[in-house]
Amino acid sequence: IMDRLYASMLNTLDPHSIYLSRKDLERDNEMLRGNFEGVGIVLQVRNDTVCASRIIEGGPAENAGVMAGDRILKVNGELVSGVKMPSDSVVARLRGRRKSVAEVEILRLSEGKPRKVKIVRNVITTPSVSYSGMIDEKTGYIRLDRFGESTYEEFYHAAAKLKNEGMQSMVLDLRGNGGGTLSTAIDICDEL
Repeated sequence: IMDRLYASMLNTLDPHSIYLSRKDLERDNEMLRGNFEGVGIVLQVRNDTVCASRIIEGGPAENAGVMAGDRILKVNGELVSGVKMPSDSVVARLRGRRKSVAEVEILRLSEGKPRKVKIVRNVITTPSVSYSGMIDEKTGYIRLDRFGESTYEEFYHAAAKLKNEGMQSMVLDLRGNGGGTLSTAIDICDEL
């Protein structure tokens, strides 16, 4: 009840003020740190179907053969697709301690029938700079997915590498960036 009260009070301040429960804060802090323990699948729920929208490179799911586009039907024998399960509940079932096993039943449309995959959970590291490279001889491109603890350092190294490749101007892509720590954003602005 208190969580709903706090959330209601903060909603009246401005569009950027929100209340985070302890659980939500822990989840957000994991994202800002850029690492967590799990299987390495980015989920998307479409029409009550749980899909692997992206597989984190070098992660446990990739090593187990899971591919982007696979539908996730069950996690440890529990049905997660077709039951209107919220995506954060599916994520909670996929996450777990390092070296523990998640048995995931997937359906790959090209195969036509479901199969079970055992995924050994591990520490998943997600970089803030998802891509950097040269667009042409003078223009560099850096895509920032969030402003986390390691973002400034990642940005600095990516920009230095592009400068060495001849970058004179830069496209800084912030599309889809969910935000993060203000001090990191300020540090990057200072660099620019």
